[in-house]
Amino acid sequence: MAGETTLSAVPAQPGPGASEVPVLTIALHPDPRRIGERAFLLDERHHLSRAEPLFARPRGDDHQPIDDPHVSRRGLAIERQAGGLRITGSGAVDGEPLDGEAGLELDATALARGVTLALANRVLVLLHLGDPLAPRSDDRGLVGESGAIAAVRRQIARIAPLGMSVLVRGESGTGKELVAQALHRGSPRAAGPFVAVNVAAIPPTMIAAQLFGHRRGAFTGAVDDSPGYFGRAEGGTLFLDEIGDAPDDVQLALLRVLETAEIQPVGAPAPRKVDVRVVAATDADLEARLERGELRRPLYERLRALSIQVAPLRERREDIPRLFLHALDETLGELGHPERLAPTPPGHALWLGVELMQAILDHDWPGNVRELQNLARRLAVEAWDAPTIPPDLLEGTGLALATPPPVTRPSSAPPRRRLEDIAEAELVEALEAADYKTAEAARILGVAKSSLYQLIAKSGLVRKAGDLREDEIREALAASGGDPAAAARALRVSSRGLVLRMRALRLG
Repeated sequence: MAGETTLSAVPAQPGPGASEVPVLTIALHPDPRRIGERAFLLDERHHLSRAEPLFARPRGDDHQPIDDPHVSRRGLAIERQAGGLRITGSGAVDGEPLDGEAGLELDATALARGVTLALANRVLVLLHLGDPLAPRSDDRGLVGESGAIAAVRRQIARIAPLGMSVLVRGESGTGKELVAQALHRGSPRAAGPFVAVNVAAIPPTMIAAQLFGHRRGAFTGAVDDSPGYFGRAEGGTLFLDEIGDAPDDVQLALLRVLETAEIQPVGAPAPRKVDVRVVAATDADLEARLERGELRRPLYERLRALSIQVAPLRERREDIPRLFLHALDETLGELGHPERLAPTPPGHALWLGVELMQAILDHDWPGNVRELQNLARRLAVEAWDAPTIPPDLLEGTGLALATPPPVTRPSSAPPRRRLEDIAEAELVEALEAADYKTAEAARILGVAKSSLYQLIAKSGLVRKAGDLREDEIREALAASGGDPAAAARALRVSSRGLVLRMRALRLG
């Protein structure tokens, strides 16, 4: 989503070309099957309560309220105002109790990231931005309704019917093979085989023989003819993962296949025609490899002619609850306990707690969807028979499970400070004192974490770790003797943010 979107530009009723509007997406509900239901906020004022608004599945027509007796009939009021939204009432925002009288103002920057709204410690809703006019379409096997995943579906619909090779790019664990499978299912080759191979997992001395096949006696151990992966994919699709790791001689052979549709098995006297569509994938920086001479330009140009970029999970936060539920559902089904996701009756503790889902939404997921799936499987296997998921199962995952917030702020709690009373110098001083950890800086300043994000965005004095360039990170690491914590202090970002940025740039 574009950070430049401003709610003041959003019309009360959308028309052709309307921009994004506020959306409520259920992240947790006593009935887990309702996770992912959405309600678009098109009017000037809305309530989030037991009875309103009405939520619907992305491709469904049934509309229903939250309808949990523990949730207040008054709930939270969400009011549009110049430049953003104002929230008042009883609940928690991003895990912080809301001051019902003073409320909280959210600008487009906060909404672009998304903020959580908790009701009665039973329901968690993500408030974010979305397009109410996005056309309904087949999900193509991809879970999620974010703008980023919708864009991938549109590209698949355009590209799948073609016979050209495709390059799928994205960080490790984002689901590039699922995109390749969707391309195959949507193509005229859908009845043919889909063969997937990780190029990086093949020993360099065997890669040519395994890809293109070999004749009997071509080398020691070749006791029979082998069709290779290209031969097995005849009439279908061959998915080559980690294509950036292919050695130079294999790059030449792949280029030949793409240009002539011919392969030459090892030991064969002549090449032969092959009818295979190639879908390649990589999480590598191909442009950097090109500059270092590790990737041949003709192959690079050929591959990137048609490409699909898969966004990391941290950039499609509204998809996280449904992806988590999907993985839980699959694993519990395999275990023979699908009833674990049955609706929780009133008065009973939730197996999936609000604090757990809040921690899941707050996590940056450097391992993307694969990391999220692994967590869901672990929780399902180890806690399917527990009344609630034990917090100690999150140890070692990097997720921080907060203490359940009270529904209303205790009278003894200090009032939240007004944002206009906090000078830029005080903001910088608090961030420095907290080593740029946002939760600690927010505590020092006496504001909610979501309010701190607003202060940072308005000040323009503090950069996000995601904006750091590779050269300045390397320079800071060199000056600090390779100590990421010291480099983070020099760069004025959090240590965790720097580590995540280094992972994204594949630095060390």
